[in-house]
Amino acid sequence: MPHSETESVGQFWLASDHEAENWLPGKISFDGRGSATVEVFSAFADRSGSLLDPQVPQLPTLRLTGITNDNKIVTVDRARVVAGGRILRGRRSGVDSRRFWSDQVVLGRFYRGDDPIDFDRVAIDIEMAHEWFGKSGIVSPDYSYDGPLKMTIEYQQRPPIPLQLTPTLSGQVWFGVKGFAPPAPWETKLNLEQTCSVSFHTTNERWDLEAVHDLAVALQAFFAVATGVPVAVREIVAWSHDEEQISDDAEREPRVRVPFRQYDVGQPVDHLAIPPQMPFVYEDIAEVFDQILANWLAFCERNRHAVHNAMRSRYSELTVIDHFLALARSVEVALGKAQAPGTPFRELIQQLIQSFSADCAENVDAAEFCKAVTTYRNWYVHYDRDRNKAQPDVDYQELATICDNLRAMLDIYMIAQCLPTPMNYRELLSRDGELVWALRRQLQFQPKHQRGDSSSC
Repeated sequence: MPHSETESVGQFWLASDHEAENWLPGKISFDGRGSATVEVFSAFADRSGSLLDPQVPQLPTLRLTGITNDNKIVTVDRARVVAGGRILRGRRSGVDSRRFWSDQVVLGRFYRGDDPIDFDRVAIDIEMAHEWFGKSGIVSPDYSYDGPLKMTIEYQQRPPIPLQLTPTLSGQVWFGVKGFAPPAPWETKLNLEQTCSVSFHTTNERWDLEAVHDLAVALQAFFAVATGVPVAVREIVAWSHDEEQISDDAEREPRVRVPFRQYDVGQPVDHLAIPPQMPFVYEDIAEVFDQILANWLAFCERNRHAVHNAMRSRYSELTVIDHFLALARSVEVALGKAQAPGTPFRELIQQLIQSFSADCAENVDAAEFCKAVTTYRNWYVHYDRDRNKAQPDVDYQELATICDNLRAMLDIYMIAQCLPTPMNYRELLSRDGELVWALRRQLQFQPKHQRGDSSSC
């Protein structure tokens, strides 16, 4: 339900109303990207204690709970009032309404007004992950030509891969399969889809909803770099064991679903990839996968804004200019933290490009590339509204190529920071036969004309 645009009617009330005595009819709409809008209605005069209470709009945020007509339990936290008014039904009568919006939604459990929403175990289902791990469980089909054509497909469950990332953070990689029955009995098409989810279990600090989203973004970013294509987060399931004891059967444990703030990844058919086409696969790094993943999660935690900007540039439908600015901001944040405060942007780009120039000298002029990136960035960040500065001659095809190169360099930079042994870009690019030989990208930038002064920060 939360990963597509859906709408359900139901009953909703303030989370502090433990007995739901002041519930109101309404509807909840999911936008498919982790956000929900709840709209409630009432024609009664007395609305005290309900979501239409006159005091509610004065609250900065609030928590509301509800249940839909198809018995879906929902908790909407940090909701804000976004609209309200009266729907007239005549000259003197009408129905009052109020609309709430939030991107902090939990499905499957009522959280009262003072209950903490946090978890000690999270499982994240990632598209294309089973291909990257190379753990397909589908056995070659058996065809029968005696009479009507019959086909038998056998699926063998692959054993999970245990993870021990830190002394307090462990997990597993689970493999499964989902089947989708034909919509009509006379149809013969059956869709089978293999799934792969990575679960994390912490014995230290628990995850709130914001931390769960950051964890999912970090994992999505890892598989986007590893597979070389946009991948979607299919589902996030979380567990909390404050009150209930952990069961031996994971399927029977109390769990909730967390809608993910999904980036637009397009249709699955647009970004399929097979392992030989991926930059690297699990087999390349199996012996050190735990350490690489632990380092990656730590890197994403330290560079949260850089990772989110990189994901925004990779997934969102942006203009070429916004795409470039998101990547430039990622470089500025990720590399800037390793340098002295106030390091000029041009020096960060020089540091990023200098290790690539020797390996790609025939395709990239390091000085011209650095000058082009700095000129475009300075104009759009500092001079866009300054009429005294001349706008650079924008070649959008060239700018798109710069974006491709920046993303490739940023991918290699991030992977280099997460290897078990510290390694710079040159060592990373010159390795043969292991992790990142396939991460080498064909850098295509060739300067077309000289540029003006780029001496700004």
